[in-house]
Amino acid sequence: MKKIAWILHGNYVNEGRVYKESQTLSKAGYEVRLYATWKHGLARHEFEGSVEIIRIDLPVLRLLKVPLYRAKLFMPFYSLKLILLVRNYNPDILHCMNFWTLHIGFIYKLFFRKPFLYDSHDLFLGQNHFNTGLRKVRFIYKLLEHFFAKQAVSTFQTTNARQFAFKQEHGIDSYVIMNKSFKPEVKKSVLNSQDYPKLASTKLKLVYVGSIQFDRGIEEVISFIKNNDNIDFFLLGNPNGAWGRSFLESNKNYLTWIPAVPPEDVTCALQSFDLGITLIQNTCDSYYRCCPTKMWELIAAGVPQIASDFPEIRRVLVCDENNPMGWVIDPGNKEILQEVLTDVIRNPQKINLIKKNLAKVNDDFTWCHEAKKLLFIYKSLI
Repeated sequence: MKKIAWILHGNYVNEGRVYKESQTLSKAGYEVRLYATWKHGLARHEFEGSVEIIRIDLPVLRLLKVPLYRAKLFMPFYSLKLILLVRNYNPDILHCMNFWTLHIGFIYKLFFRKPFLYDSHDLFLGQNHFNTGLRKVRFIYKLLEHFFAKQAVSTFQTTNARQFAFKQEHGIDSYVIMNKSFKPEVKKSVLNSQDYPKLASTKLKLVYVGSIQFDRGIEEVISFIKNNDNIDFFLLGNPNGAWGRSFLESNKNYLTWIPAVPPEDVTCALQSFDLGITLIQNTCDSYYRCCPTKMWELIAAGVPQIASDFPEIRRVLVCDENNPMGWVIDPGNKEILQEVLTDVIRNPQKINLIKKNLAKVNDDFTWCHEAKKLLFIYKSLI
């Protein structure tokens, strides 16, 4: 049995892409072990199906609290412990889940002659932090990403537009594995009106799914709802930092918050709603070139959506202008959003027409299609 070590920069909580890829490979007969960082409240060792999850903790360093722990002294010690753990596991390949794990893959390849794969997830050099604080050192990060990616046995991007940008930056070809979602074969009860009474309302049920943070269109929806009583607004996901928690508290009278459900239950949960929003703002190149998971989840759930008019999103949602799967608008134009919401409230048949289009969606729009590509690539690598 071929063994894969998954290296994740983070705690592994509601990581949809990691879940889909690791479960797909595990069910295909690979032995998969996932390494992440531990934090209070999470298990240090558990199984998700047959995927083994190990969260690494360094209690001695954690006790230092400040200033040493916050000064990132954690990272080299974490890296060393991770390399030793991976070496003991002796995988056939390392799956590095973003730029911040690439040094682990490179070190392991250098000393133990095993290949690693770079799963970029986001377009690293096109992210927000290179527009602000890291702008002056972007060139250094570009050199590092170029060097590490050249050492990888293969690289993944999530859209064709990101693949093109990555090749422009580094001259490296990538496979495209999109963040498509599972299509539920059987509708099961995930949410109920006893826990969330407004699910039983006859009003239009509008949902945002994903990390609750700014630049996602949720502020614009709230400003509309404050002057319109015909919509019940739901947020399905966990708050991202202080801003997310503050937003939930200050707008609790205008929305219903539903904590994140496991990745395998998202599409079933979304079937409780009439309309979704996928209004990522155009704040960086990575976002502009995205095809976000939430868009695919709404498609798989059969829920129409109002989404950002970005090239990759438009190509999916309105590829057939006669049978659209949603509306694409300028995400920064609050007036257009309000016009669309007003229109669907007055003309609910428009939502029903789009639902009929979504009911015709085939497996090419679901994770089933991407899973076949992922398995084909892995069979060629190890």
